Amino acid sequence: MKRVSILLAVQIVVLGLCASNTPARTARFVARFPSLSPLLREEPMYEFTIKHLDPEAGIFYSRLSLEELEAEDINRSDEWSRILREWKDRRYADFLAHYSPLIHPFLYEMRIHIFRRDRRLEEARQAKTDNARHEALFIAFRENLILEKHFGRALEKSGYKWDSKQRAEAAAANDGARPYRSPVSAGRFQVKETHLWAGILLSLLALAAVNGLAARKVRPPGPRGPMSA
Repeated sequence: MKRVSILLAVQIVVLGLCASNTPARTARFVARFPSLSPLLREEPMYEFTIKHLDPEAGIFYSRLSLEELEAEDINRSDEWSRILREWKDRRYADFLAHYSPLIHPFLYEMRIHIFRRDRRLEEARQAKTDNARHEALFIAFRENLILEKHFGRALEKSGYKWDSKQRAEAAAANDGARPYRSPVSAGRFQVKETHLWAGILLSLLALAAVNGLAARKVRPPGPRGPMSA
């Protein structure tokens, strides 16, 4: 029982370490130790993304905090917009294959928001019913709002900024009271890293408790005292 519990505990900790080896951490390791660069080509086991609630745009997810998104937009908007312009006439799938979220999370997420926005605008223009058109425009407007508020400087220079007619077309379908959740970078499920390790700690404590109870049950009884006459 003890040996099995030890092996199980080791496996739990190893799985936690693998899950915590996020793209951002991998990129930092490679920056410090270039010999580890082959790790950048490996698929991450799990990505911890941050849930952001924007009062106007709705809920969206990112590998970066709001502060990190702003810093990227301020400090590297020229670089990101140049790349977007260079790739504008090339295949979207090729772009995502070339620019990994491991190294370019801002650029990668921005391009997906742009694709989702523009695809919904196109769907709205081809919609056969008013409801379908309204739904597509609503999504397009909110995705554009996320782009304007959190990727704004890069968007301005990229050639992907909507003109006033496009924005007004989508804005007509917006309902400020209606919630919106962008699926970009949301993943299948979301677990905070602190919650993950709290669960691992509880599991280890539970294993220790089970082993303690098992040890008490199999402990031989103590010696009996002298029999009375």
